[in-house]
Amino acid sequence: MKFSLTKNDSADIGLASTALTAGAISFEEFQSWINFVVEHAEDPPHYIFDLMDWDRTEVTFISQVIGWWPSADLKDAESDALVGIGFIRNLRGFDDHLSREEAIAILQANIKVVEQMRALMPFIDWDREVPIHAF
Repeated sequence: MKFSLTKNDSADIGLASTALTAGAISFEEFQSWINFVVEHAEDPPHYIFDLMDWDRTEVTFISQVIGWWPSADLKDAESDALVGIGFIRNLRGFDDHLSREEAIAILQANIKVVEQMRALMPFIDWDREVPIHAF
């Protein structure tokens, strides 16, 4: 599989790290994604293996592990939609500038973010976790 994991093309690692920060996924799910990348990427970058051992209590920012800031290329509303996913999944992120109602309303207007997460992390049952039909 081809993943966007490089400094110049970091959409996948950027989305995964933004989803983690927003609370859309748990740290354990982020670690499962790292393992998924190792298993399915043609030639994963070396930092992926460093992330396998990442102890989030010691290092606050992913950029300290990989050496640069990944970019998900998301609009602000799409990043806020990830917060809505976190509220629906009852996960708590670092980003609490939105109320539950605001975040879910933004998610409803940016539902494609769920599809992006589905493509990035197919091992999560998104239909059960974030039932789009419920909106």
